[in-house]
Parts: sequence; structure tokens; C-alpha cells
Amino acid sequence: MHLQNIILISTFKNLSIQDKILQLTRLSTCCITLVFVLTILLAPLFNNNTYLCRINCAHLDVSLGLYKSLRNSVTSTPSILTDSGGFGPSGNSLTNSEISLLSQYAENQVAGAPQYCITSLWNWCYGNYDIVQSYDKFGNLKYIRQNEVLNCDNTKKFVFNYKMELKAIGLESILAYAYQASTDTNDSKYDSMVNSRNKAFGYAINAIIFTAVSQFVLLVLTLVIYSKKEVTSQVPKFILHITGLIALTSLISIVIGSALITNLLLLTRKEIASTLGDFGVSFHVGTKWFAMLWTCCAFAILSGASWCLPLWCSNPEIVYEEEPSYFDIRNKDTGYHDFKNKFRISSKPEPEVVYDNDHEEEMRKLGESLSKKSTVRRLNTLKKKPEKELLIYDYTSIQEEIYDGYNSSASISRTPSEHKSKTYRRSYLDDDELVLLDNQMFTVDR
Repeated sequence: MHLQNIILISTFKNLSIQDKILQLTRLSTCCITLVFVLTILLAPLFNNNTYLCRINCAHLDVSLGLYKSLRNSVTSTPSILTDSGGFGPSGNSLTNSEISLLSQYAENQVAGAPQYCITSLWNWCYGNYDIVQSYDKFGNLKYIRQNEVLNCDNTKKFVFNYKMELKAIGLESILAYAYQASTDTNDSKYDSMVNSRNKAFGYAINAIIFTAVSQFVLLVLTLVIYSKKEVTSQVPKFILHITGLIALTSLISIVIGSALITNLLLLTRKEIASTLGDFGVSFHVGTKWFAMLWTCCAFAILSGASWCLPLWCSNPEIVYEEEPSYFDIRNKDTGYHDFKNKFRISSKPEPEVVYDNDHEEEMRKLGESLSKKSTVRRLNTLKKKPEKELLIYDYTSIQEEIYDGYNSSASISRTPSEHKSKTYRRSYLDDDELVLLDNQMFTVDR
């Protein structure tokens, strides 16, 4: 018990809410399907109420059936009274008195016949019961079934051979009048139909047994997959696909088996209603057994859908190395360089390491504001421009910020004051200032 608790608890570790819901759906539907399949297969061995079909003979109306059968026939009715030394009527027509005599005789023959017979997966039974009339406290008439006796045989050959089934319970005379032929006469068409239906029924039962085995294997695989410490996305793909195929085949087998059995029994009911319905013989399917069968089929569909839909019909998983996109990463020593860092196009880049066009434009504006020259448009630190040596004869390379003490207020600028803007900035010395500076330097040398 402690080991079972550990296994159940470990199956819910490291799962998101969606994965837990999916896992719970898979486990519950698989367990319920397995329980229903085992009940369908084993319940008829212990409970006779879980039968496959039932032929009800409790309300036989031999007179009505015989009258309709003989009136629809223009030929003579075969003799069914050879055992008692009698013979059947002959001629092209029968009078009402003759039909009445035949009806009374047939009713005497079927008086002791069982009132119903049931067929399950593993046996065949027939039973009798007594009907007692009683009144309730309100004065209403009620019919109560008492003294019910059921006899069973371990035979499975009566599943669709209803003629042999009715003959076994003593309704041979009804069959003779209903089919206008002796029960000993071979009917190749009927025999071929029974054999084909029994063969199809065997395939359907094998499909149900396969569903039981496959659901057990599916339950084991589900526990193994979810008992691992890692999440299901890290489980090898071929294991998940094998599990999905098992769930799909289990679903298909139970659906085909259920549909096949239902169709075969409905065809049999239709045939009995058309030929034996006038005699009061009715065919019914087992409501309890079929309720369990189709409930099992519904849970098998849910179990298969919980595996197949997320595995094969959902959106593909995100693979981060599927389509790499390279971004230039800024480095303070080398500027821009190609750094092969793989990012998915749909993912959000990190702003501290990735620079897009907007960031580059902002950096350009910052560079312009910090530059001493207003003509700077783009930073280029890849190749540093060599500085020019300061020479005495190169007056244009001397900047005024080095010699602030020699600025003269009386100097005449080469740029007229009327053309100077507020943002105008002197970057070079005027001609008269350069002459004065030159004289001072030569004076110091002397």
C-alpha cells in the first residue's frame, strides 16, 4: 500500500496544472475502460441478467399466427403430426374450422414450452415462471412473477441460430407453420447466414478482448511515463508515439466490435419480427449488457482522444534552435562585432545586450550631443583616425581652448557677426591672433 501511494504521488510531480488535468484524464478514462471491459466479459459468468439477447415466448398467440400463415399460403401445409399418427390438411385452401382445429392442436404442443430463453457470451439458458395476480391497496390489478426456474447450458451455438434455439425449447410446430417447411429440411441460405454471423460475432468478441489487453498495457505505460522525474516533454518521442498508437488501436477495436454486435442483433430481431412476430415470439437485446458495452466504448474514445489529440493534433512545440537569428552585440572595445547568439525571431530580445535600430539611433544622437563638432553623424570606433602632430607652421590645427589667455577682444573674426548664430562656436584662432602668438613665441626663443 505504501508503494502504491509513492507511485501515485510521484506521477504528479513536476507537472503544470494543464499537464495534471491531462494526466488525470488519461489515467481515469483508461481505468474506467478497463473495468467496463472486464465486466462485459466476466459478468455473464456470475449474473444471468447480463445476457446478450432474449427470445420471449411467454405470450404466444398460436391461433393468430397460424391463421395469417395459412391464409397467406395457397399450397398445402406440411404435416407436423407424424409423431402422433395424424396428418396435415391438404388442398389449395382451408376452412375456418380446419384452421381452428390446427390452432388448438398446436397450442397443446407448445403448452409446456419454456417461456423465454436467453443467450450470453458464454452460455445459453431457458426458463419458466408463474404469474400470480394480486391487488394493491388502491385496488389495482398487478401481475407478480414467482417460482422462476432457469436452466443453463455451456453452449454458444445459439447466438444467431434462433430456429435451432426455438426447436430446442419445443416450438417446432410454430416454426413449421411460420416457414411453411419441416424443421428437418435443410435451408442452405439460412445456414450460410448463421455461419457468417457467428464468424463476425467471434471477431467482435476478439476485438473486445484486445481492448482489455491494450488498455492494461496503456495503463502501465502511462504510469511509467509520468513516474519519471522529468516532465513528459523530455520523454523520448517514439515512446509517446507507441503509447498513442496503442490508445488509437484500442479505441478502434472497441468501436468496431460494439457496432458489429449491435448490427448483428438488430438484423436478427428484424427477421424474427417479420416471420415469428404473428405467433407472439419477440426478440430483445440485453439492456444491461449493451449499456455497459457502449459506456465502455465512450470511455475508450475519451481515453484515445486524451492521447491522440495532444500528441498529433496540437500545435508544434517551440524549438529554440530551429531558426537562429544573429544580432550584433555592442562591445566597448571593438564597437560592433558579430556575436553568434541564437535567438528565436518570435522571442523578446534582452534590451541590455541586444541593440536594434531604435537603440542605434539613440546612441547616434547621444554621440552628436557629446561631440565637439556638430558635423558628427555616426560613431566609428572600429578604426581610430591618427591624430595630426602639432606643428608651428600649421596654424589651423591650434585650438583656442589651449590658449585662452591670448584671446583678444579687439580681434576681428573672419566670420561676420551678422551671420553668426546663437549656436556658433569658435573652434580656431583668427589671423591677427595667430600673428601675435607667433611673435610672442619667437621673442621667447631669443
